[in-house]
Amino acid sequence: MSADLNSLPVELRVGIDRFIDEQDIPPNPRLSREDALVVIVRDWLQAQGYVALPDGDSVVPVSVASETPSDG
Repeated sequence: MSADLNSLPVELRVGIDRFIDEQDIPPNPRLSREDALVVIVRDWLQAQGYVALPDGDSVVPVSVASETPSDG
């Protein structure tokens, strides 16, 4: 994803930055705005039933949810 997140309304950017600050717990790396947006949207879509919950545990830690699939 290579979106220009600066085009988002200011209140959404502030909210995303607050989310990032709350998730910034070492030793996990700090989320980028793009990664945070993926986590937020995935969480909302799963809660609304648009995206299936992962098999097994229905609670996914943000550190896992923000991981990008590896190639290979």
